[in-house]
Amino acid sequence: MKKMPYRIQRALKIFKILGEKPGNVKKGEWRMVVNPAEILRLEKQLKRKNKNYAKSEFISGLIEENRFYIFLKMFFERPVGNTGKTDFVLYSRVLWAGQLNGNSGVAVLAATEDNKIALSRTWRPSVMNWVLETPGTIKKAGEKIKDALWRCVKDEIGLKIKSYELLSKFYVPERGIMGGVVPVYFVRLKSGIPSPTDPAIRENIFFSKNELEKIIKKGEFIYKGVKHFSCEGYLISALYLAEKKGLI
Repeated sequence: MKKMPYRIQRALKIFKILGEKPGNVKKGEWRMVVNPAEILRLEKQLKRKNKNYAKSEFISGLIEENRFYIFLKMFFERPVGNTGKTDFVLYSRVLWAGQLNGNSGVAVLAATEDNKIALSRTWRPSVMNWVLETPGTIKKAGEKIKDALWRCVKDEIGLKIKSYELLSKFYVPERGIMGGVVPVYFVRLKSGIPSPTDPAIRENIFFSKNELEKIIKKGEFIYKGVKHFSCEGYLISALYLAEKKGLI
């Protein structure tokens, strides 16, 4: 076999660090291909069957890696319905870089002592629009998850934590290509004047639960004459869980 490209070496190393099981098609799961020889063979087959496409379409392994994201394209063997047959697909996976440190990050539903919930007002290039969202951060290398929680609240709200409670350890932030699970916490804030230092946060806006429910139902919030998207996954899930736990 020819020398294994770095892109495949690195992808397999990341897979090993994550400690994931490749999956078992006999159980109806998707099997991620981790044999280098099989990966190279599948790349060659796809290129041969799809000559009208650019060769880069069928390159697998590590595509991009930076301090925020890891973009992989991996081959999977998957069941074809209930036929007993399988086929192979080249599937994109995007991981939080923090997953290599044991967890992707943390999301926070932060409330004042009188149950006003803090949302961050920020511009998101991913949707090219202003968004009202719950505070959240990616865990740094060597950082414990609770340290990330305290840092997140300090940077994005600028108030101290009076108490906190785990709402969910296994929140799935995205379906499809985004990997990882994120713990979601409820935080009770100490009184004070919000002073976020994170440059991405323009300001914090505080809402009652009833106000938030109306905003979420509408999906947008007009603030200073500007539309803000407000139907955010972390917020909806955390709000529901906090209410069921009797925290708000």
